Amino acid sequence: MTPSLANAKSGKGNLLVQPIVGIETVKKWDPTVRTVTRTVVGARAVYGPPLISAEAEVTRSQDDEYLFETDLKVEEETYAAKLGIRSSFRLVSMLRFYIRGGGQARQRKITETQAGVVTTKEPAIRTSPYAGAGLSVNLMGFFVNAGYTAIFTGKPKGSDYETQTTLGIGARF
Repeated sequence: MTPSLANAKSGKGNLLVQPIVGIETVKKWDPTVRTVTRTVVGARAVYGPPLISAEAEVTRSQDDEYLFETDLKVEEETYAAKLGIRSSFRLVSMLRFYIRGGGQARQRKITETQAGVVTTKEPAIRTSPYAGAGLSVNLMGFFVNAGYTAIFTGKPKGSDYETQTTLGIGARF
């Protein structure tokens, strides 16, 4: 869910600040292939005229899991920051389309506990380009946003990109 907190207009452009609160599903590869659900919180800011705006996004995600077959508890905390540009176009009076692109930096901290032994790993910060598109429907101050973003990680395991799908609802006051 991504409700809008502010939509202030200035002489040089618009500022839109949105909180990010959600749940995402992540595919993990180590120590076994599995799917994990994690919580995400953060904020996104978009500044500038609709045709070409600057965007910044910061998120923190957390997941905890327990693998019974190996008596292994895995906790993962991830911080991600995106910086890029966004262009939006009005298709009809209540329908707006956007495209976005830029770079993402991600820092992870993984804590594993097995048989009382705690191991912490902090892999290097990874930077990756991203690109995406989305659609927004606005009706009498209420809106629904849907988007799809690909983050090109270049990792050889699985695929060389991760996907981020979003669905948000909100109201402007």
